[in-house]
Amino acid sequence: MEVLEGLEPHPNIERIMIKNYLGEKFPPWLLMMKIPSDGDSSRVFDNLVELRLRNCKWCEQLPMLGHLRRLKELWIAGMNKIRSIGNEFYGISDGSMSNGVRPFPALKVLGFSSMKSLLEWKAAPVDEGAETVVFSYLEEFIITKCPLLTKIPLRIQDCEELSYLFDELHSFPSTAMRRLSKLMQLRIGGCPFLRENCAKGSGSEWSKISHLPCILIRETRLRRV
Repeated sequence: MEVLEGLEPHPNIERIMIKNYLGEKFPPWLLMMKIPSDGDSSRVFDNLVELRLRNCKWCEQLPMLGHLRRLKELWIAGMNKIRSIGNEFYGISDGSMSNGVRPFPALKVLGFSSMKSLLEWKAAPVDEGAETVVFSYLEEFIITKCPLLTKIPLRIQDCEELSYLFDELHSFPSTAMRRLSKLMQLRIGGCPFLRENCAKGSGSEWSKISHLPCILIRETRLRRV
């Protein structure tokens, strides 16, 4: 951790890639995504637009990321020790939402891959009894090779492309797909149960997705007639 801690970047950095880090915990600047400043204050990476964490196999905690207001692309892969995605991921430390704050306000692309121990993805806490909107500008969402993850909190309103590649996923939440009003393309691969259930016209899940303009199941391209 000492080496990575010593590589603390400039607070105006726009892109960060961390690859093959072998520590069990990220250094404070990466874990909190803040740089210490004068006194007890700190500076957030306000200009960061892209973050990639790859093959950090021994890290047991994801950084706090939801507060990064300009982050547009986030890719996380090969973090084998991560078992849960929770409040810290959304940039929440006290278990509640700050009034009016939307986690990941600018994120357009989100990808998770090869997270072999990931068991659960918790929804962001609600703000004063109302549903919290997360990823309000997301356009592309891809998850692949997360064999233990069976569901995600689908509170994504404006996603234009969605990829499901879970191994064990069987179905979609009952109303989630209808809430994705701007979704134009759905890709399904690597999840045999869901592929079967989404068979055109006969699958139990077909009615939930039949309104979409473009559906790709493996290499089969289906279009609504």
